Amino acid sequence: MAIPLPEEAVGRPDERQVGALLRRERERLGVALDDLAARTKIRRQLLEALEAGRYEYLPGEAYVKGFVRCYARALALDDEAYLALYRRLQAERLAAGEAANAATAASAGTTAGQTAEAKRHEGLGRWQRWRRVAAAFLSVLQSVTR
Repeated sequence: MAIPLPEEAVGRPDERQVGALLRRERERLGVALDDLAARTKIRRQLLEALEAGRYEYLPGEAYVKGFVRCYARALALDDEAYLALYRRLQAERLAAGEAANAATAASAGTTAGQTAEAKRHEGLGRWQRWRRVAAAFLSVLQSVTR
Protein backbone atom coordinates (compact mmCIF):
# COMPACT_ATOMS: atom_id res chain seq x y z
CA MET A 1 0.00 0.00 0.00
CA ALA A 2 1.34 3.42 -0.98
CA ILE A 3 1.92 6.05 1.68
CA PRO A 4 -0.44 9.00 1.03
CA LEU A 5 0.58 12.61 0.57
CA PRO A 6 1.25 14.45 3.87
CA GLU A 7 -1.55 16.70 5.16
CA GLU A 8 0.45 19.93 4.80
CA ALA A 9 0.64 19.36 1.04
CA VAL A 10 -3.13 19.58 0.69
CA GLY A 11 -3.12 23.33 1.42
CA ARG A 12 -1.36 25.80 -0.84
CA PRO A 13 2.30 24.74 -1.01
CA ASP A 14 4.82 26.54 -3.15
CA GLU A 15 6.16 24.88 -6.28
CA ARG A 16 9.36 23.71 -4.62
CA GLN A 17 7.47 21.81 -1.95
CA VAL A 18 6.97 18.68 -4.06
CA GLY A 19 10.71 18.02 -4.00
CA ALA A 20 10.94 19.02 -0.34
CA LEU A 21 8.12 16.62 0.54
CA LEU A 22 9.86 13.83 -1.34
CA ARG A 23 13.16 14.61 0.40
CA ARG A 24 11.49 14.67 3.82
CA GLU A 25 9.88 11.28 3.21
CA ARG A 26 13.18 9.85 1.96
CA GLU A 27 14.96 11.07 5.08
CA ARG A 28 12.14 9.83 7.32
CA LEU A 29 12.49 6.37 5.76
CA GLY A 30 16.28 6.51 6.19
CA VAL A 31 17.08 6.12 2.49
CA ALA A 32 20.34 7.71 1.35
CA LEU A 33 20.26 9.75 -1.84
CA ASP A 34 22.90 7.51 -3.41
CA ASP A 35 20.75 4.45 -2.67
CA LEU A 36 17.73 6.15 -4.21
CA ALA A 37 19.80 7.04 -7.28
CA ALA A 38 20.77 3.39 -7.64
CA ARG A 39 17.15 2.24 -7.22
CA THR A 40 15.68 4.73 -9.67
CA LYS A 41 18.59 4.86 -12.15
CA ILE A 42 18.37 8.67 -11.93
CA ARG A 43 21.66 10.52 -11.42
CA ARG A 44 22.20 11.98 -7.96
CA GLN A 45 22.59 15.52 -9.32
CA LEU A 46 19.17 15.30 -10.95
CA LEU A 47 17.60 14.00 -7.74
CA GLU A 48 19.20 16.86 -5.81
CA ALA A 49 17.77 19.38 -8.30
CA LEU A 50 14.33 17.77 -8.01
CA GLU A 51 14.43 17.90 -4.21
CA ALA A 52 15.48 21.56 -4.29
CA GLY A 53 12.80 22.48 -6.82
CA ARG A 54 15.40 23.65 -9.36
CA TYR A 55 13.52 22.42 -12.41
CA GLU A 56 15.63 24.53 -14.75
CA TYR A 57 18.49 22.05 -14.15
CA LEU A 58 16.34 19.10 -15.21
CA PRO A 59 16.09 17.98 -18.85
CA GLY A 60 12.43 18.86 -19.45
CA GLU A 61 8.86 18.76 -18.22
CA ALA A 62 8.24 15.14 -19.23
CA TYR A 63 11.39 14.07 -17.41
CA VAL A 64 10.43 15.99 -14.26
CA LYS A 65 7.05 14.22 -14.19
CA GLY A 66 8.78 10.88 -14.68
CA PHE A 67 11.31 11.66 -11.96
CA VAL A 68 8.55 12.60 -9.49
CA ARG A 69 6.67 9.39 -10.27
CA CYS A 70 9.79 7.18 -10.10
CA TYR A 71 11.06 8.83 -6.89
CA ALA A 72 7.70 8.35 -5.16
CA ARG A 73 7.37 4.74 -6.30
CA ALA A 74 10.88 3.90 -5.12
CA LEU A 75 9.86 5.00 -1.62
CA ALA A 76 6.46 3.23 -1.81
CA LEU A 77 4.67 6.61 -1.78
CA ASP A 78 1.47 7.45 -3.62
CA ASP A 79 3.05 8.48 -6.92
CA GLU A 80 -0.23 9.68 -8.42
CA ALA A 81 -0.83 12.08 -5.51
CA TYR A 82 2.66 13.57 -5.79
CA LEU A 83 2.36 13.86 -9.55
CA ALA A 84 -1.06 15.52 -9.24
CA LEU A 85 0.37 18.00 -6.74
CA TYR A 86 3.28 18.77 -9.07
CA ARG A 87 0.93 19.30 -12.03
CA ARG A 88 -1.36 21.58 -10.02
CA LEU A 89 1.55 23.70 -8.81
CA GLN A 90 3.01 23.94 -12.31
CA ALA A 91 -0.35 25.03 -13.71
CA GLU A 92 -0.62 27.71 -11.01
CA ARG A 93 2.94 28.87 -11.70
CA LEU A 94 2.29 29.09 -15.44
CA ALA A 95 -0.95 30.99 -14.90
CA ALA A 96 0.81 33.45 -12.58
CA GLY A 97 3.64 33.84 -15.10
CA GLU A 98 1.24 34.56 -17.96
CA ALA A 99 -0.57 37.17 -15.88
CA ALA A 100 2.76 38.79 -14.99
CA ASN A 101 3.83 38.73 -18.66
CA ALA A 102 0.59 40.42 -19.73
CA ALA A 103 1.00 43.11 -17.06
CA THR A 104 4.64 43.68 -18.03
CA ALA A 105 3.74 43.81 -21.72
CA ALA A 106 0.96 46.32 -21.10
CA SER A 107 3.25 48.63 -19.11
CA ALA A 108 6.09 48.31 -21.63
CA GLY A 109 3.88 48.74 -24.68
CA THR A 110 4.78 45.33 -26.12
CA THR A 111 2.51 42.46 -26.93
CA ALA A 112 2.26 39.47 -24.63
CA GLY A 113 3.64 37.31 -27.43
CA GLN A 114 6.79 39.40 -27.69
CA THR A 115 7.31 39.26 -23.93
CA ALA A 116 6.71 35.51 -23.84
CA GLU A 117 9.21 35.02 -26.67
CA ALA A 118 11.83 37.07 -24.83
CA LYS A 119 11.19 35.13 -21.60
CA ARG A 120 11.44 31.84 -23.46
CA HIS A 121 14.89 32.71 -24.82
CA GLU A 122 15.99 34.22 -21.54
CA GLY A 123 14.87 31.20 -19.50
CA LEU A 124 16.41 28.45 -21.59
CA GLY A 125 17.84 25.90 -19.23
CA ARG A 126 21.25 24.38 -19.44
CA TRP A 127 19.92 21.29 -21.24
CA GLN A 128 18.25 23.28 -24.01
CA ARG A 129 21.40 25.31 -24.62
CA TRP A 130 23.54 22.15 -24.81
CA ARG A 131 21.07 20.54 -27.17
CA ARG A 132 21.44 23.49 -29.53
CA VAL A 133 25.23 23.38 -29.29
CA ALA A 134 25.22 19.63 -29.96
CA ALA A 135 22.88 20.06 -32.93
CA ALA A 136 25.14 22.76 -34.40
CA PHE A 137 28.22 20.59 -33.85
CA LEU A 138 26.60 17.58 -35.53
CA SER A 139 25.50 19.75 -38.44
CA VAL A 140 29.05 21.01 -38.97
CA LEU A 141 30.44 17.50 -38.58
CA GLN A 142 27.98 16.16 -41.15
CA SER A 143 28.87 18.85 -43.67
CA VAL A 144 32.60 18.20 -43.23
CA THR A 145 32.31 14.43 -43.71
CA ARG A 146 30.38 14.73 -47.00
